[in-house]
Amino acid sequence: MNIAICHYSCPPVVGGVEVVVLQQARMLKKYGHRVKIIAGKGGGISTDVDIEIHPLLSSAGEEITTLHEEMERTNSIAPMEPIVQLIERFLISSTKSFDTLIAHNVLTMPYNLPFTYALHSIANKGLINIVSWNHDSPYFYDDYPCLDKLPWQILKHKNEKIHYVCISESRKRDFAKLYNSDKNMHVIPNGIDPEYFLDLNPSTIRLLEDIK
Repeated sequence: MNIAICHYSCPPVVGGVEVVVLQQARMLKKYGHRVKIIAGKGGGISTDVDIEIHPLLSSAGEEITTLHEEMERTNSIAPMEPIVQLIERFLISSTKSFDTLIAHNVLTMPYNLPFTYALHSIANKGLINIVSWNHDSPYFYDDYPCLDKLPWQILKHKNEKIHYVCISESRKRDFAKLYNSDKNMHVIPNGIDPEYFLDLNPSTIRLLEDIK
């Protein structure tokens, strides 16, 4: 299978989701899949996984931050429509030979709404199978600013054309309550690649396989 994985950033940018993205990509490739990471920031590291960077996917870009401020002021999605279209065209082109696009947190967190809206648009057009890998949501916390208004409400919208993966049973319950539905929602805990995590050399790996 041809699988693309997207997030706001990837290693060497430091973060928990960034580590999960890279290790997930490596494990999928290890088991014979063609894999590519798509992110807004990072890359430039020695890895056996293809990485494609586009700054508009970042959570820290000045253009995205300015758009968020304007939408907050106007309660309108109109200011971001040109950027949504740019991101959508890029993602369609980048994934044209792929079967599935896994989006880590992009559909649930408020860090790049044009990216979020672009993914929903692609899903609605049926251009690629999209999996939302749900780690977290601002709606689970009392100390987040109010997001129950345009354009933020899309973060609590469950798209019937998207498959959802939650990282634990408790998170599945949280998201099922948020979405008022647990349809097409599955639990897959975040795992690690022990070979990479423990920095095992090939001879050690062969020894462990022989012991098995």
